[in-house]
Amino acid sequence: MTVQEYQNQLDELLDGMSIAQLHVSPDFLCNQTEGFPTVLCVLWDQGKAWIAIYEDLVMDRDETELNYYRSRCAEFGLRDCRNLEEFNALLEEPGEEAYANGALDEPEEGYEEENPEEWDEAEEREARRVYHKIYLPEFVFEPYRKGQAPVCFSEFMTNEWSDEECR
Repeated sequence: MTVQEYQNQLDELLDGMSIAQLHVSPDFLCNQTEGFPTVLCVLWDQGKAWIAIYEDLVMDRDETELNYYRSRCAEFGLRDCRNLEEFNALLEEPGEEAYANGALDEPEEGYEEENPEEWDEAEEREARRVYHKIYLPEFVFEPYRKGQAPVCFSEFMTNEWSDEECR
């Protein structure tokens, strides 16, 4: 599968998704990407998981190098992942560090999962557009952002996007 085919599949999967259903593991050094920092992403409501290069590190990298690592992610492909057991099993494939950093534990008995804030689909789409077209590029091009790392989209949506003054 080419990187473009893989990206098209991801775009289709992510189109109209609820951010509350997306989980991104902590970054880890990945055998699949030959040691380049990677994350395992899962979209719980779709039952699909994939690896992606850790985007916070791409600012100072050559595009040819990044495309190589993206092709390695494409080789991993989209995988079925419907529960914590399958998620943790997928983390065992990329290497020991992946599992050590990202394995999820079953919730303790009596623990009630928080109800994540539900977002209007149009509002979430607009937030995603702003995140990718305005927020992330600031970390590449703005001198005052040097040395800072952007937050993940879910944190952006929950904190920055929810704050009217930040908009």
